[in-house]
Amino acid sequence: MLGGTRAKMLGMEIARHLTKTIGPRPSGSAKEAEAVEFITKKFRELNLETKVQKFQYLGWRQEEKPSLSILSPFRKTLQVSPMAYSGSTPLEGVEGVLKPHGTFYLFPRLMELPKFVLLDDKGERVASVLVLPGTKPRAIPNPWFQILQDATVLVSEEEFMPVRQAIESGDEVRVHLKSVAQYVKWFASYNVIARIEGKTKETIIIGGHHDSMEESPGAMDNASGVEAIFRMAKRILEGKRRYSYNLITWGGHEWGLFGSQYFVRDAKERGCLDEIRACLTPDVLGGGDFLWIWAGPPKFKKRIESTLKKSRLIKRREIRFENTLIGSDDWSFSGEKIPHAMFMDWPADSLHLSTDVYEEVDEKKVDFSVDVVSALVRDFERHGF
Repeated sequence: MLGGTRAKMLGMEIARHLTKTIGPRPSGSAKEAEAVEFITKKFRELNLETKVQKFQYLGWRQEEKPSLSILSPFRKTLQVSPMAYSGSTPLEGVEGVLKPHGTFYLFPRLMELPKFVLLDDKGERVASVLVLPGTKPRAIPNPWFQILQDATVLVSEEEFMPVRQAIESGDEVRVHLKSVAQYVKWFASYNVIARIEGKTKETIIIGGHHDSMEESPGAMDNASGVEAIFRMAKRILEGKRRYSYNLITWGGHEWGLFGSQYFVRDAKERGCLDEIRACLTPDVLGGGDFLWIWAGPPKFKKRIESTLKKSRLIKRREIRFENTLIGSDDWSFSGEKIPHAMFMDWPADSLHLSTDVYEEVDEKKVDFSVDVVSALVRDFERHGF
């Protein structure tokens, strides 16, 4: 197993600046623009050709935090978080009876959440409540915002337990829920793209998002991933290479993988998609009990497993392998059948929370992920695709 050396002991320049100097950097904000400027500057200091790809999208905003109050059979106000891109209640909120509904497949196999619906006095569904595992609620984007418009909030499993028990015992649980939101035209975000030329135009992408949730410094998610990209850039520059590399930090990730989706669509429109041989995505590094690799298509996943199981890396830390799942920017490439893999330290208890701070990032675990990606890149360079 790896040791517990924390970032504050050794220091990671990129991650430290993103989390401690800039702080929370939600997509479309001035803080995200500041992060983009910093990342662009640092890529150019490596003498890399770097461009900023701007894109616009439909935004979503809340002026005040959502609320959920139990009115009967007991009175209690629960701590809740918003689900971005969900619908809005009226300004005064809505009141009614909370009923179990089923399971909300937010991210299949990763987040499959118990869902409860709020029925008004006419029996109409007016809002939803999703129950997250753990002790604290955290903001989550709604990946299906195009078709699902219920006002929706998230509550922790621990705090919701008395409510669940009351419902299961047959009590009528009456609640008041308020979650006022609006859609905003023309939010702007950015992908930062640094290029390392090889002997061929065939390109391997190494990319991870630079944005964070609104109240989170986003250290593990995903300043650590941006740090890993810079460390990979330096390693690639030191060696001979057949392939070219795009080192990319994505914007719009926390809203719904917007940056990577835009990149893939734009590359396809320009006839450049066939040049991409693989996309490798470091996302949420520096914590957890094991490194979790999601990869596809199946042949590519099998190759990754084989390469790493033959290496000494498998003895340094536990690595688990999973088929393609939606959750990070490699997903945007999966639809085009481009080989892809995501690298994530798991579990990540501070995900999307204010406690996701620089001091809790284990630099040795970040370096382990860099070693893993480096081993795969070496294999690609030697044996091709």
